Amino acid sequence: MAGSPEFIDFPDDLRAFAEERVRLGEYASVSEVASEAVRLLRAREERREQVRKELGEIFQEMEQGSYLEPSDEEFAEAVHQRALSHAGKWNGFGSTRVSTTTLMKPCCTRANASGQTKSPSTRG
Repeated sequence: MAGSPEFIDFPDDLRAFAEERVRLGEYASVSEVASEAVRLLRAREERREQVRKELGEIFQEMEQGSYLEPSDEEFAEAVHQRALSHAGKWNGFGSTRVSTTTLMKPCCTRANASGQTKSPSTRG
C-alpha cells in the first residue's frame, strides 16, 4: 500500500480535538496530529520496554542478594537529579515521565550487609 493514501476514521471527540489543534496553529493538518499521536505511542511503547528491562535487572539483583535499596536521602537525591536531567525534555505537548524503577537506582555507593560496596556504575 505504499504511496496510496490511508484514511483514519476518528471518533467525533478525537476528530474535534485534532481539528482544534490545527485551528490553534499547533499543527498544519489533522494528519500531522495523527502522526504525532503515533510517534508518542511508539515512544511510550519504547519506554515501557525499557522499564521492563530495568525492572528485570532490579529483580535479578534482588534474587541474587546484590540489590541495595537506597536510603530516603539517596532516593530524594536521585529524584532531584532525574528531574533536572529531564527538565530540558519538555516539548510543549506532553511531559517526559520519570520511571520509579529508574529513580530507585542508588545515587551513592553503599555497603551491603556483608560490607561490600556497590555504586550505580557497577550495575548491568
